[in-house]
Amino acid sequence: MTELCLTIGNICKEIQRIQFDIETKQYASAIDRCEKLDELICEIEEGKVKLEGFHPMR
Repeated sequence: MTELCLTIGNICKEIQRIQFDIETKQYASAIDRCEKLDELICEIEEGKVKLEGFHPMR
C-alpha cells in the first residue's frame, strides 16, 4: 500500500473520530482531532507524502 493511501486512510479515520466526538459533545477532543487532521492534510500539500503509484483520473 502506498504512503498516500495510508495517509488518506488516516484522514478518514480522524474524520470519523471527529464526528463521534461532536455527536457525544466532546468538543475539546474534536478540536484536537481537527488539528491532527490539518497536519495530515498539510503533509500531502507540502509534498511530505510520496505519491508513487498515484495516477489522477483524467
